[in-house]
Amino acid sequence: MNNRALEEVEDLIQIKNRLLELCMYALIRDTKIYNHELDDVHKCKFMAAILTNLNDDTFTLRKKLLKTWENIKDE
Repeated sequence: MNNRALEEVEDLIQIKNRLLELCMYALIRDTKIYNHELDDVHKCKFMAAILTNLNDDTFTLRKKLLKTWENIKDE
């Protein structure tokens, strides 16, 4: 892969990650999670939950994020 193509792929990855992060914060906005400082591990787990469930509606995604939060707290 040439440098230009590699730069474009890296840009797309950054855009994807930013969009997932925005979706994550929008989905947890009115929850107890929103007021916590989220570390990178939590963010990655939440974004992975969104990414693997893109066909779900926002209500279901929100429930899955809340369940992920509970599972992380129990670890």
